[in-house]
Amino acid sequence: MLCRDLGAPQTSNHDVCATRDPEWFTPDRRKELFPDRIKAFGEFVKSLGALKSLDLVERKEEDGLPAYTYRAAFSDRTMMLRLRLSPDGKIAGMRLASE
Repeated sequence: MLCRDLGAPQTSNHDVCATRDPEWFTPDRRKELFPDRIKAFGEFVKSLGALKSLDLVERKEEDGLPAYTYRAAFSDRTMMLRLRLSPDGKIAGMRLASE
C-alpha cells in the first residue's frame, strides 16, 4: 500500500496519504502546490468515489530518484498515481492521471 511504502500516515480512503501536510513535500513542490492546488487535488480525488484498491505497479529510478506508480481503483474510475521522491524521502513530483 502506498502509505506504507512511503512511511506516511494514512488518514482515510480519500486522502490516500496525508498529502495535505506540506512537510511531506520538497520545498519547491510546497511552493507550487500549497495551499490552492493541493486543495483542488483533494477535491478531485474525493469526486472519484471511495478508494477500492491501491496497488504498486512499478518501482524504478528516474534521474537517480525513486519513482513509484500505483493503480488506484476508485468506485467511479481507475487512475494511475505517480510519485517521485527526493533523496530525503519527500515527494518531489506527483501526478494523477487516467489509466
